[in-house]
Amino acid sequence: MRPFNNYIPFLELKEKLGLKITNHLVGLERTKKDDKQKILKLCHIGKLLATYYSDFNIIEVREKPDFLISNGQTAIGLEHEVILDSKSKEKEGFYENICQKVEAKLKEESDLPNFLVNLYLKENISLKLQDKKVYN
Repeated sequence: MRPFNNYIPFLELKEKLGLKITNHLVGLERTKKDDKQKILKLCHIGKLLATYYSDFNIIEVREKPDFLISNGQTAIGLEHEVILDSKSKEKEGFYENICQKVEAKLKEESDLPNFLVNLYLKENISLKLQDKKVYN
């Protein structure tokens, strides 16, 4: 088994990632749930290809399998699956939902100037749905 050399300077990786996924992002909107999911999958697969399999490119974005990739000689159907801890995902979703609600409220305020918002998340807050109203 060959060892992976995955060190790529950030700017080079950013450029390679752009080459892998930019044309597949056309027409996708971050505000639409299905498109947001496709964008995330594209970013994951793009990073994988840019970092470890730079001779492969995404040929087609589909449903089953999610992607067709090829290096010009070999074509592979690729199904994207995220493997993670369900408790961590639950917590992430809780925080993400609060952030989305705060963002929506800020967008309603048309007299606010453009500004940067930094969020500092507490580790020990209650993740119960009834307590969520307190945070947003």
